[in-house]
Amino acid sequence: MALKILVAPASYKGSIAAYRLATAMSSACRKLCESYKSYIRDSEKGTKGSTLYAYGDCEILEAPIADGGDDTLTSLHQALGGEMLESPVTGPVGQSVPGAYLRLSDVAVVELAVASGIAYLTRDTLAPLTAHTYGTGQVIERAIAGGAKNIVVTVGGSASTDGGMGALCALGARFLNAEGLPVPLGGGHLGEIASIDLSALKQNIDGVNFVVATDVTSPLLGETGAAAVFGPQKGASENDVLLLDQGLAHFASIVQSALPDINVSALVQAPGAGAAGGAGFGFASVLGARIVSGFHYLSQLLKLDEKLAWCDIVIVAEGRLDRQSLTGKGVGEMIKSAISMGKTVLVVPACSLLTSEDLTAFYRLDALAGRSPEIYLVPSAAPEAGAVNAIATEATVISALTSGLRQILDQLN
Repeated sequence: MALKILVAPASYKGSIAAYRLATAMSSACRKLCESYKSYIRDSEKGTKGSTLYAYGDCEILEAPIADGGDDTLTSLHQALGGEMLESPVTGPVGQSVPGAYLRLSDVAVVELAVASGIAYLTRDTLAPLTAHTYGTGQVIERAIAGGAKNIVVTVGGSASTDGGMGALCALGARFLNAEGLPVPLGGGHLGEIASIDLSALKQNIDGVNFVVATDVTSPLLGETGAAAVFGPQKGASENDVLLLDQGLAHFASIVQSALPDINVSALVQAPGAGAAGGAGFGFASVLGARIVSGFHYLSQLLKLDEKLAWCDIVIVAEGRLDRQSLTGKGVGEMIKSAISMGKTVLVVPACSLLTSEDLTAFYRLDALAGRSPEIYLVPSAAPEAGAVNAIATEATVISALTSGLRQILDQLN
């Protein structure tokens, strides 16, 4: 029988898109497998029977994954089809950027990173206090105008910490200061809000159901909240983090005044409320959105469980593998699901702050049906802390994957 390999990478953010990784990886897998002869191994030690794997006839399935962060739309479009609708919107610091949403049969999927992502900025142009999500709201507005009644907003990869205020403004909300004037966009101005006028927004979103798909579980506030955890990645200093956290807390109190019938205190603490600089909270409170795990929601659309059940080996990848990868992010959840099904896993990140022993220990502690995880880890770029995705190229990816897959095939043989 043919060896079955599932190639399911996430993107190397800002460097190599998930679908490009999948194509390069599947080609490398086929080339290596064709260089091996068929072999026979015992299917279970101590029992009769054997399994014939024909490496030259290996079956490879590409399934680039998404968890709500960068490349979610591309991965979904490649896997599911649908219609990609594009038009320019206002980017996170006011520039014109591509705006897009994917229209499936009964759902419009909006990726925040496409309109309001940090990938549009450089280290020198990060704007922790003034970056905003206005463009995401423009895309949502266009999806509604196009007839969408069910909208999924994936909220990874944001450039801002504005609580979703910018997007809500684009949908008709008015955030006013004590003088009754509009508050400028950006998280640094959240503390200036004195009142909110939601009348136009409510009319614009009437009859529309929202889901927020997120790749993080952070609450809105505090040491594990949006500003403290993700603010520094967006250029925030210690003082900026304090200002942003206070601004988000003030924003929540103003939302409670405007919407007295909702339980804001519960939403502030909800897992995922801190996603995308607090946009998870803003969308949940003002739009009535349901916050869900991005990976699990999108994996259902992609039928990843069926694909995992089919394969013998699964290959996953992301730009930087660290402890955060194991807390709800797509690659960590993919590894967990694969191990629970008894699959061999090859992890090919651009760089890693973890070892294969770290991964094995983590998933063994998770007590997944008592299985002993088979995890192989081969970074495709510099192994030291701080390595960036751009260090990796398709050539280094192919080299790393070939090395890791050869270890697996030799072990099986």
